[in-house]
Amino acid sequence: MKPYILIEGSNKNIEAFELKVASAIETGYIFVAELVSHLVQNEDKTYTVLFYQAMALDEEDDFEEEDFEEEESDEY
Repeated sequence: MKPYILIEGSNKNIEAFELKVASAIETGYIFVAELVSHLVQNEDKTYTVLFYQAMALDEEDDFEEEDFEEEESDEY
């Protein structure tokens, strides 16, 4: 799987966008930024809202907390 993905959609088919996001969450991705929306004027003078959602694999699933050892440092 890719470490980062960008899911794109529009208000023309919001259900498909929501399904893509839900599927990404089910496979281990998490949100890494706010949802971005962009209003675009079409050739016929109507408007479409485009949506973009950045997601990344949840790195916390890669290790157990007890497996992580904090290194001591003398530096301040």
